[in-house]
Amino acid sequence: GRSWQKSAPDPEKLTPQHAYLRAIALLCGRDYSSKKLAEKLVKLSFAPDAIGETLTRLRQDGALSDVRFAASRTNGLVNRGKGPRAIQAKLKEAGLTKELISNALGELEIDWPERARELLHRKFGDTPPADSKAWAKRARFLIARGFDEPSVRSALKTAKY
Repeated sequence: GRSWQKSAPDPEKLTPQHAYLRAIALLCGRDYSSKKLAEKLVKLSFAPDAIGETLTRLRQDGALSDVRFAASRTNGLVNRGKGPRAIQAKLKEAGLTKELISNALGELEIDWPERARELLHRKFGDTPPADSKAWAKRARFLIARGFDEPSVRSALKTAKY
């Protein structure tokens, strides 16, 4: 019968060329940051030098770009209703530098308070908050989505009910 345990990886399949091909296959599915792709390759038991060589080659080929990943991930998070703090946290988690994160957010040209108002309207509709408890619920909703306090205050004050 087949064992449920994974067998040891075949050392002949852990060459830099195999690492490169595996990385290309991963990148066909979606974009990765350099850090996240390296983590995937480590989990697949590739040696550190094979991973380093692979990442260098992918960057030279244009298949791996942290700048492109930052822009793509940022747009995806904005489309999912995330605010600047949440976006910064996700990009930092992906191993991007502060400079890349700042550039990606700077290129968006988004009015964050307006974006927060849109999300409030989508979630709560035209009904104004009945009491302080309802106001707090709306504020928590926006903060949980990664909006900063000035954007939350502005959105709550200027929401159209």
